[in-house]
Amino acid sequence: ADVLRLIAEKADLNIIMGKEVTGVVSLRLKNVDLWQALESILEVNGFTYREEKGVIRVVKSVEVIEGKLMLVTEVIALKYTQAEEIKKASQHLLSPSGIMEIDDRTKSLIITDIPQNIEKIRQLIARLDTKLDTVPVFNLMGILFAPDYSLAMINDRILKVGETIEDFTVSEIGEDSITLKRGKQAITLRLREETRAVEK
Repeated sequence: ADVLRLIAEKADLNIIMGKEVTGVVSLRLKNVDLWQALESILEVNGFTYREEKGVIRVVKSVEVIEGKLMLVTEVIALKYTQAEEIKKASQHLLSPSGIMEIDDRTKSLIITDIPQNIEKIRQLIARLDTKLDTVPVFNLMGILFAPDYSLAMINDRILKVGETIEDFTVSEIGEDSITLKRGKQAITLRLREETRAVEK
């Protein structure tokens, strides 16, 4: 900031800068004009300038991109998580010019911002919008058990060993229970006495 004030004083310029304009600069410039020197000093610290009605305004580089209307709009569809939850979790990634809206009809977020921020939001959504590892509700309605051939009625479906229901595979059918497996996950369903049928 002190360097910028010195340049402003020597060149008789009106320079406006906020408290966020700070940085360390080592200077050794030869055969460059004022504007080249100003650009070089600002660039190494992530700033640039915008000239408005004879006043030089020092801003972050991203603000100039917004000032040139280099904003884009993208629609990001969600699969599992509620849009309102994603919006609350990602709004802090928007720039001051960014806008995020919810389309309930398509369960999507409509985001207008600079591309860099939209990409950050997209990466966050990829981590948050995931399927919870839940277990479906199974109703074991009956078992037909035989030494060499058994059937189980689950949720109105008749299944044998090896067949699947809701991503679970029937791995074993016993006289009064069955076992379902999904990867390393296994659940056992037991049958009430009055719904059991056994063939001898």
